[in-house]
Amino acid sequence: MNSFSGASAYAIREGFHSIGVDDNTVLIFSELMDSQSLFLTANADTIYTLSILDLTKGPLVVEVPPKSLGTLNDMWFGWIIDLCTPGPDRGEGGRRTTRGLSRTVAFL
Repeated sequence: MNSFSGASAYAIREGFHSIGVDDNTVLIFSELMDSQSLFLTANADTIYTLSILDLTKGPLVVEVPPKSLGTLNDMWFGWIIDLCTPGPDRGEGGRRTTRGLSRTVAFL
């Protein structure tokens, strides 16, 4: 079993907490990535948003803006669903529920 994904997700979550970003809060990067960014495959022309959703207290409703691009992954970076342009709403945006997910924490 490959534990790098879980260790990476845990480190990201702890890093967010260390700068005051709580679970269920969206972090919007204020600058574009560059060669000094600590992301393995980040694009230099993309505005990134990340959130860690804590589902231990029940499902959440997530509102996604139109014309964005994203996925919902579990803490092992396992794909759950595409959001917006590649997802079922085809770029229209809208609300998505995490109801029915058995995972306790997910990445948005």
